[in-house]
Amino acid sequence: MTLAELRDLMARVTYKPGWSFTLGRPYFELQLVILTISFEAPDATNPSTIARFSGRHALLLDDIPSERGFLNRLRSYILHIETHELNEFLKVDGIAPFDPHLRAES
Repeated sequence: MTLAELRDLMARVTYKPGWSFTLGRPYFELQLVILTISFEAPDATNPSTIARFSGRHALLLDDIPSERGFLNRLRSYILHIETHELNEFLKVDGIAPFDPHLRAES
C-alpha cells in the first residue's frame, strides 16, 4: 500500500469509544511509518479511575500488500492489547493469575 492509501484507510477505521489510531510521518527513504494506538480504559489496580494508554508500532509500507493485510495486522495489535487487559482484570480471590506485569509462575 502507498502512504496515501494507508492514510485514507486509517481515516475510515474505528473501534471502541475512546480508542484512536494515528499514523506518523514516514522515516527517510524506508517508507517506515509509526502507527500509534491510543485508548482509555479502567485502571486494573483502581477500576474507578480511567487511564490513558498509548502504544506505537513500526510499519514498513512494503510489508503491507493490501487493505486486508493492514487490517489483519491492526487486528492483531488490538487483540494483543485486549489480551493484556484481560490478563490484568481476570482475578481469582482478588488476584490476577495471568497479570502481565508479574513474572509467571509454573
